[in-house]
Amino acid sequence: MAFTKNQIIVIAAILGLILIVILVFSGIIPGLKPKPEVVRHYEANLEFWGIFDTPEAYSEAFQNFKNIYPGVTVRYQGFSDPEEYERNITEALAEGRGPDIFMIRNSALLNYLNKIASVPNNKFDIYKLKRLFPQIVEQDLSYQENIFALPTSIDTLALIYNKDLFNQAGIVYPPTTWEDFKEIIPKLAKRESTTKIIKAAAAIGGSEKTVSRAPDLLSLLMLQTGTEMVGKDLNSAKLSSQEGVNAMEFYTQFSNAAKESYTWNDTMPKDLNFFSEEKVAMIFNYESALPEIKNKNAFLNIAVAPMPQPKTAKKAITYANYWGYTVSKQSKYSDVAWDFIIELTTDEGNAKNYANATLKTPALLSLINLVANNESNPDASIFAKQALIAKSWPEIDPMAVSKIFSQAISYIITGQKNTIDALEQANNEIAQILKRRSR
Repeated sequence: MAFTKNQIIVIAAILGLILIVILVFSGIIPGLKPKPEVVRHYEANLEFWGIFDTPEAYSEAFQNFKNIYPGVTVRYQGFSDPEEYERNITEALAEGRGPDIFMIRNSALLNYLNKIASVPNNKFDIYKLKRLFPQIVEQDLSYQENIFALPTSIDTLALIYNKDLFNQAGIVYPPTTWEDFKEIIPKLAKRESTTKIIKAAAAIGGSEKTVSRAPDLLSLLMLQTGTEMVGKDLNSAKLSSQEGVNAMEFYTQFSNAAKESYTWNDTMPKDLNFFSEEKVAMIFNYESALPEIKNKNAFLNIAVAPMPQPKTAKKAITYANYWGYTVSKQSKYSDVAWDFIIELTTDEGNAKNYANATLKTPALLSLINLVANNESNPDASIFAKQALIAKSWPEIDPMAVSKIFSQAISYIITGQKNTIDALEQANNEIAQILKRRSR
């Protein structure tokens, strides 16, 4: 059988392609054989301290890192109480026995600057940070173009509401603006007398004693009104500006029995407990609170909505609360410690495994995109989208600031101080925290 010229050309091309493939995979053609994962010869035992997570959340990442660094072992110690964790970290670093890797709050970076090592630019730079993570990460975890921590997840404040209570009140959609929010308060609240609340419309207006996230909610309202929060020199607070006063007055009106918007007071049960009993229609909290809410009452018919915004807002924002991984300056293995953090946080496989294990919103933009567009899980989609618009401010010591904010709220709603005096005191106390921060 004779072949035509065109058939001979086709057959020759196919045979040539087969030959090339054989040569590539046999390694005869140098540089084209698929490279095995690089194995790095390094001996180290890394101590890693974290908060809330179990070792299982990192098991895949540990194994994947072991494949690259067979001689490196990462030992994880987890804590469940933030105050205990912060106390242990502070004491360990002061005594020179701190871990190689540990976690810091997103708003506390400046408090650790003289205790932690930035990632070397040849490993990971600010341009990669901008490309891989939302803007909030650059804002919170970098300083003067140096990166000091990287996250695996980002949590944001959202509106969590009881759909049954909304249905009974004839409310179809959750409020998208604070003006809409105020408007539905009378439809949801039920009082036995002028001051006694039987069912609350929302847990807002109280101190941290009854409203779990009162300080964060107040911070968000201040940011939404344009409050500067702290001076550019990072030595002074600006909470008593007109914008700050407006935000505080908006917040505390919901605890004022003389107002039509009255729906809460500090004699009521803790908001999560009241919500689980279906006695409050709306609360403000993080994605991390959802498991606790469901554990309290698995039969609640609840949903999540984006944080309300001022009607005049030009762009939406919500409040961020998350943790980043950093390396101690005391570590003898800072180079390989940063390699582990980079692999954990920027490798999509490791980041996805962590997100699946913890059910947290991922921090990587590529994974945020997947979750945000997943119509089968609308609640997770909301938190993912909010990671793109999240804001915070440099609190330095978040736990101390929470107590200061909560005390200011308490002063106002109990009539001990007026709004300006309460905020002036908060200014002075926060300024002291700013001035004693680590340099």
